[in-house]
Amino acid sequence: MNKLTIIYQSSIIIISYLLLSFVDLLRIYKKSDRFLLDNYDFTLYDVVTVISQTYKKVLINLFVHSYIIILILNYHITERDINYYYDTICLIINIPLTHLIYFILHKLFHTEYFYEYHRLNHELENPIGFCLLYCSTFEVYLLNYLPIILGLMIFKAHINICIIWILYGMYYKIFKMVSPISNLNFYKKHMRDLNTNIRLFI
Repeated sequence: MNKLTIIYQSSIIIISYLLLSFVDLLRIYKKSDRFLLDNYDFTLYDVVTVISQTYKKVLINLFVHSYIIILILNYHITERDINYYYDTICLIINIPLTHLIYFILHKLFHTEYFYEYHRLNHELENPIGFCLLYCSTFEVYLLNYLPIILGLMIFKAHINICIIWILYGMYYKIFKMVSPISNLNFYKKHMRDLNTNIRLFI
């Protein structure tokens, strides 16, 4: 297990998260009148407030746990050349598996016992894409990473396929689920009714 490779792979996740979050801010600004959005009152002040409220937790979760997840993947998955046929099949099979695991775990996090670990995620009234990782450490692993990587780990998919799927999951969650300008209004609906939009892909 090459330490430089681990740093390089985790850096891809970290930089991608920060870039996607920045692009989300640009999209919000471009689509709105100085961040005044139709779907709810969302001002520039709200953006600054939510970032100042969440940045410490988000950055700790991003930097520390991305590195640990890459360590786990590299430890579990044997280093080999990529097999495009096999790895593509692994990815296709993993799509419904990701959805199923996310649905089950998200439901679990809304039970009385586990909600304590999910509560932080529901504190924000006006989240932005950057806030995706504003959650407990327990939730980072069980709800943000495990549904995405479990199937690929079971099938021993290539590490690059795992990273690509993590990046896609990150993109989807930031732009389609958490962003205030998502046409799906996923997060808004979920905040109003905790039993709504438990699933990952819509």
